[in-house]
Amino acid sequence: MPDFDVAGDPALRATLRAARAWGVPLSVFLGRKQVTTHEYLNGQPVRSTTEPLWLETDRSAAMALELYEADLCTGCGQPMSESTLLENEEQYQISYEYCHGCVELDEKGFVLTGKDAAGGPTTLPLETSRPRVFAVGDVRGGSTKRVAAAVGEGAAVVAQIHASLS
Repeated sequence: MPDFDVAGDPALRATLRAARAWGVPLSVFLGRKQVTTHEYLNGQPVRSTTEPLWLETDRSAAMALELYEADLCTGCGQPMSESTLLENEEQYQISYEYCHGCVELDEKGFVLTGKDAAGGPTTLPLETSRPRVFAVGDVRGGSTKRVAAAVGEGAAVVAQIHASLS
């Protein structure tokens, strides 16, 4: 089974997505024609064999794309298997432009935390709907929009982060 590096090859990802959108295997999208072989005996056809539409390489490529996409954060698009590792903490920068899709928001666009978030019964008071993602200060729904309140929440969240990591 061939190994497809869809994570490291944006052109391959684009080609696979285009083939998927057209509903055809990668090899057909790239121009392969299905071959039918006819067998004759004394000038009379006895059997016709058509190669399968989906070759093993097509299935491998399609599965590689599916596995790659399943690992992406639905909000910011970063690979979850890499971006959530503590050793990669400095490599991924938060982009507020994208990350709002990662957590549940209220009707005004503020981040829901604690019991208001759909994180479940074990959600900590400043934890969002995504486990181990916290929000403090003005971005949080229901917060007092004051500097002193944000500072207090910032101090309180440290203990909650430690609790979530243990």
